[in-house]
Amino acid sequence: MVAPRRTPSQRRGEQRVEDLLNAAAEVIAESGYEAATMSAIAERAKASIGSLYQFFPNKNSVAHALTLRYCRQLLDRLTPLVQEAPDLGIESLSDRLVDIAITFMESHAGFIALFDAPINRRSDRAIRDDYRKCVADILMAHSPNLARENALLVAAISLEVLCSSCETYIDSTANERALFVNEVKTLLRLYLANRVRQTHRTQRSRNI
Repeated sequence: MVAPRRTPSQRRGEQRVEDLLNAAAEVIAESGYEAATMSAIAERAKASIGSLYQFFPNKNSVAHALTLRYCRQLLDRLTPLVQEAPDLGIESLSDRLVDIAITFMESHAGFIALFDAPINRRSDRAIRDDYRKCVADILMAHSPNLARENALLVAAISLEVLCSSCETYIDSTANERALFVNEVKTLLRLYLANRVRQTHRTQRSRNI
């Protein structure tokens, strides 16, 4: 994994990086990761190739930065579920987690194309931890009796299901996708419902 060559220190530099990443998202979505070139990204951004290399030493570092940006955007869509969770049944909550992930993929073609990039399988640890903590917060908001340690474990497993499902979803045909999504929802519903029931049973046994 290659980090950006330079971190912008001023707003102007930050905007330049945003413009470069926006251009990269468009080029990668249209051409695919392998076919996308640094020259095409610079041209789409109306920037010199030197300006692109000033911030990103190679295409891999562009893909890394773009992947992290997508991850943060997806995290922003998940966060409101912390407030919604207490009013949702466990099946509805499970479905919302799947729907948010699928809808995000379908509305961000560049995100899908990055699954072919060498860095897309594992984003930065800090981002992964943020996802796990967010889903744990969602689960605890729904089931206050769920211990934090258990919530983090269940969140980690749930995220593995979602991440693996995203890759399979991308490789599925259009006709297969609806059926596949229903199967994933069923899987996550059963898992989360089982974990919530176990928590409730344990809590009742302690109160007896």
